[in-house]
Amino acid sequence: MKSVLSLIGIVFFLSSCNIQKASSEYTYWVNSRKVNCEGVAPTKCLLVQKGESPDDAKWENFYSEIEGFNFEHGYFYKLSVKEEKLSSDQVPADASSIKYTLVKILEKKADPIFRLHDIWVLESINGESINIKGKRPSLEINLSTMMVGGNNACNSYGGKIIHVDNDRLEFGPIASTRRMCQDMDVPDKFDLAIVNTRKYKLDELKLFLLDETGNVLLQFKKAD
Repeated sequence: MKSVLSLIGIVFFLSSCNIQKASSEYTYWVNSRKVNCEGVAPTKCLLVQKGESPDDAKWENFYSEIEGFNFEHGYFYKLSVKEEKLSSDQVPADASSIKYTLVKILEKKADPIFRLHDIWVLESINGESINIKGKRPSLEINLSTMMVGGNNACNSYGGKIIHVDNDRLEFGPIASTRRMCQDMDVPDKFDLAIVNTRKYKLDELKLFLLDETGNVLLQFKKAD
């Protein structure tokens, strides 16, 4: 009888060890925006990395979900996440063999880059104030979708944001309508400046788009 009880105790101990090994907690960092990613179908992924401190060069697409975590664009997160290894019969088709569960939100802070995420109205081009009748050129920056759009005082335009960080901003190819207006001076200068934008600067409610050498191309104010 004692031998049987000892054997049961050993089995229980080993089972407990396996359970402990199958489930561990890690520190996760979550970026302030999602990115386009390919899975079974095109979708949006979190950008994450593990470790005690984040590295700007090491963000990776996260194709799973963190159970209990509600992501909000514009905020960086530091999370404690439990990883649990699932048995093969628990894994849904085309899903991860690891279950991720939020243990605790350790930090949540606003990303200053998201101050760009707004609608801006043009004040000047190449340092010269614009004087036009009617609607002024506008710029709408959407960091949730990584898209840009607006009107150049004649045509509507739109395109992708291909890079943004603390001081750099670059747009991909810009598509626009092709209406000809009576005065194309401002629209043409605006379009050229958008194409040449490589950097930006924010000052209170002002946004400045700059070229590679730091020259101010466009100056905007935040829309009311």
